[in-house]
Amino acid sequence: MTRETVPASDWTTYHHDALRTGDGVLSGHFTRLAASWTWHLPAADAAGVIFGSPLVDGRLAIVTTESDHVYAVSTETGKTTWTTTLGASYIQPSGVCGDIAPTIGVTSTPVIDEARNELFVSGVIGSGPARHHPTHYLFGISVTTGKVVFKRAIDPPGQDVIYLLQRAALALDAGRVLVSFGGNYGDCGSYHGWVEAVPESGGASIDRFEVDRSSGQSQGAVWMGGGAPTVDATGDVFVADGNGSVTSGSAYDDSDAVLKLSPTLKLLDWFAPSSWRTDNASDFDLGSGAPQLLSNGVLVQVGKTHVGYLLDAAHLGHTGATVPTFPVCVNQGQADGGDAIAGSLLIIPCQGGLNAVAVTAKPATGVLRWTTTLAGGPPVYAAGVVWSIAGSPSASVLYGLSPATGARLFRYGFGGQVNHFATPAVGANLLLAASASTLVAFPPR
Repeated sequence: MTRETVPASDWTTYHHDALRTGDGVLSGHFTRLAASWTWHLPAADAAGVIFGSPLVDGRLAIVTTESDHVYAVSTETGKTTWTTTLGASYIQPSGVCGDIAPTIGVTSTPVIDEARNELFVSGVIGSGPARHHPTHYLFGISVTTGKVVFKRAIDPPGQDVIYLLQRAALALDAGRVLVSFGGNYGDCGSYHGWVEAVPESGGASIDRFEVDRSSGQSQGAVWMGGGAPTVDATGDVFVADGNGSVTSGSAYDDSDAVLKLSPTLKLLDWFAPSSWRTDNASDFDLGSGAPQLLSNGVLVQVGKTHVGYLLDAAHLGHTGATVPTFPVCVNQGQADGGDAIAGSLLIIPCQGGLNAVAVTAKPATGVLRWTTTLAGGPPVYAAGVVWSIAGSPSASVLYGLSPATGARLFRYGFGGQVNHFATPAVGANLLLAASASTLVAFPPR
């Protein structure tokens, strides 16, 4: 899939396109926020918690759950068109760290190749006594019927997969599906960060890149707050990763970095701050946010340290390079998930709110224009409004904010619990927002 083959009005991948602009297409404007329909998870699917972003392909919205269910919902009626069960979801044994438990199925946002009419979903299937043994699979599914076209095990070699979590959204690149792995919340056990390129046909070999691959090393999660790899016009891939196990001595271990990979996942370039060892020791990983490649060639990366890095996408600079920086997420926790481009501003999600930054290329600068504490979920931009989901264990709230000032324009409470890094989607001339158990559609009106 290339960006040119996907109608702008569809939303077939995390934050709309391969560059993760978060810029959606809506006809008309919002004068008020009112739902046209609300879809609820079936009562029988009690374990079916929604973590990934919804997708939109034509007249269907796609929702996936931790119970390994995939639902296609009519964007016209809000009724279920088809349901597919991928298998028996994994039940995490007690004593294993993580904040998605005990049922783990589909956590990441899927991706659709419209040229193939195929939805790709990464799910965990449980087997053995009490379903305590996990296996990660990539599924290819017909968008029209929900029929599973192929199923392929994708666990990285030599890993104790009980400590792996496939959190980052999937992406497409040159006929391959990009799948990234990190660890469970809490970083227990021994695991490595991975990026895989799995052929869309389901056959042939899987290309892989492994972080912290030297003897005795571990961690370096590729998770990006649920965001997706960025794929540029040549097919090169940008990901960010987290803290590795190296905290003193030893050569650089590919952790705490922005990595540039070829379509076959060969390491082409990287940037890591000179503080990478102390960042590793303090869990200050650079990879809680996702790389944002701007049209002016600047790549923006924000992680847990309240520092935004302005990188030259063509020459990242390697370890300890001196690059322009700007303060971000100050007193608002770490960056989490993908950004959105709203006109001349980059809207960055922080745990405690959103930051709007104006980024220039020559010289590379980042200037904070506004902040808000109303919402901090990964934002999108559509119909001249910045949209972000705020939540708690008991409430989900969609906010519409002025891109110029961050002032509140719209507010809509739409459900119970919202899970980490929830982000809206735009398609079929609807704004879609998901809580842990509902999907709500808002037309311009």
